[in-house]
Amino acid sequence: DKKGALKDINKALEINPYYSTGYLNRATIEKDNKEYEKAIKDYDLAIKYEPYNYRNYEKKGKILYVLGSYKEAVDTYSKAINLNRHGYYMLCRGLAYYQLGDKENSLKDAKQAEKLFKKNKDNRYKLALRKKVEFMRLRYEKCMQSRVFKEPLQKINEQYIRIDMLVKKMESGIKTKVNTSRTKAVELISKLDTLSPLKK
Repeated sequence: DKKGALKDINKALEINPYYSTGYLNRATIEKDNKEYEKAIKDYDLAIKYEPYNYRNYEKKGKILYVLGSYKEAVDTYSKAINLNRHGYYMLCRGLAYYQLGDKENSLKDAKQAEKLFKKNKDNRYKLALRKKVEFMRLRYEKCMQSRVFKEPLQKINEQYIRIDMLVKKMESGIKTKVNTSRTKAVELISKLDTLSPLKK
């Protein structure tokens, strides 16, 4: 509901007349209603209160282009590019240059836009891949903490501990038996030695 949204925005701007996003949103509605002059004034206010937001310049540049104010569009897009060197802004400025008959700068911007689009595409791919890896890592950690995985692993660990204890017990038993057998063998040899006729 654009009327309701416009009413809310106006109320917000009455409370805070320095609210840059409010002017930006109101200008967008005015642009959709083809109230271009009003929209330009609101974009100017958005720029005034937030001069480092490149989107304010980009939005204003679009309207200036539609109105045929190509020189002003070039200047406005240039300010957006100074804040954010994006291929889309470069391409829009190139189109404005073309309308002014400046084919040299138009072609220059088009070539630069192509390079930036490729670079942004590569960066988006790397970012998406990094996010996917991070998501998989978090999902793995979550799974390992869940009962479905945790309980079987705990049971396996307990089984390993029991087996280890049994092995140690068996080793101890074998050592005891070996030592006992040795002792008995020594005793038996001693007895036989005493009974030997060679001793007499």
